[in-house]
Amino acid sequence: MVDHDPMCREIVASLLAAIHIQTDIAADGVKATELAMRITYDLILIAAQLPIIDGFATARAIRAMPHHAATPILLLTDDALSTSAENPTAFNGQIDIPIDPRQLYSSIDARLKSSTPELP
Repeated sequence: MVDHDPMCREIVASLLAAIHIQTDIAADGVKATELAMRITYDLILIAAQLPIIDGFATARAIRAMPHHAATPILLLTDDALSTSAENPTAFNGQIDIPIDPRQLYSSIDARLKSSTPELP
């Protein structure tokens, strides 16, 4: 989870912990990219507005990593006009801030199910 706002990081981490999802947290795009280089994630949440490297550039950098080419990446945004449609190849969806737990959980559930291959 990548967000520059400590309160948003705390809220999202708490919501994810409530459904037993382990979370690594970064406050900027550089740290997020460094983590993604070392760790293969099942899902990544990235805020649109980040210091140093914005969320869109961060998502593109992570998406370019072979081990994250198919990783679901969701955009966190408080700007209803700043949609993931601006970067259709970088994001798999969008979660609006303020966070609606139902939207967060359903978006995560849908992305994790769609990225998990079916067993024969």
